[in-house]
Amino acid sequence: MTKMHQVRQEFGEPFSEVVKGFAIMGYSRRAAAEILEFNLSYFRQLCKRFDLHRHFKPQRDMRPECRGVGKTRRGWPKGKKRPYAPKHTSEHLLGLVARYPSYSDFLSWAPVAASTVTRRFKAPWREIARMARQGISSREMTA
Repeated sequence: MTKMHQVRQEFGEPFSEVVKGFAIMGYSRRAAAEILEFNLSYFRQLCKRFDLHRHFKPQRDMRPECRGVGKTRRGWPKGKKRPYAPKHTSEHLLGLVARYPSYSDFLSWAPVAASTVTRRFKAPWREIARMARQGISSREMTA
């Protein structure tokens, strides 16, 4: 007895109707294949052969557990921005620039890459060093 016959016997409907039902309920192809105990590539071939792939919903409309986010999917969803938590605060970076004001000293001694600082402040090194001097002097005045 083939796997398709087993599905028919278990659900009491033809294989194509069972798969359509899973698709309409919002299950993904992967989830339907796992539930029916099919190999995923073989299941996809059957869906193509019986023109069942058109019944499956786009990923955004699928059931939450079938969207592929979480344990089953690696990486970050395409097109979504990642929440960004910088390692160093701007004050910390300006403090390092004030400690090593020359670019060559910063490259040699600072524990942070100079590109991190220039990327954060979107300015040339001289302007960042000026900002660091002003920031330190204004803090010393208030303290």
